[in-house]
Amino acid sequence: MTDDIRRRIIAQAQDRQGIPYRLDPPPDGVHTLDCSLFVLQVLAAAGVPLPPGVRTAEQIRQATVPVPFDAVQPGDLLFFEGTYDAAGPAGPDGRIASHIGISLGAGTRRMLDAND
Repeated sequence: MTDDIRRRIIAQAQDRQGIPYRLDPPPDGVHTLDCSLFVLQVLAAAGVPLPPGVRTAEQIRQATVPVPFDAVQPGDLLFFEGTYDAAGPAGPDGRIASHIGISLGAGTRRMLDAND
């Protein structure tokens, strides 16, 4: 991914900070977001759309290419499991991502995500 795309991803994520986070009722994508809808909107607005039908954190994880944590760069996606009881199916590794955010830098846990 180019530095320009990474900058666009971070800028789009920053523009969406402060939109309230909601799981239930389902987010509308305008007034409320969940973590995966946040990431999908950011990537699409930055010119990096994911395949149609991808919606959940786990589906996003399965549609992207993993990188080692020490190689993570700004704009890369960070996935978490166990943040709540996420619906399946699990990925090929038996894991289910339940939360997703956008990294702010290599080797850091600092990120932008949907939040209150």
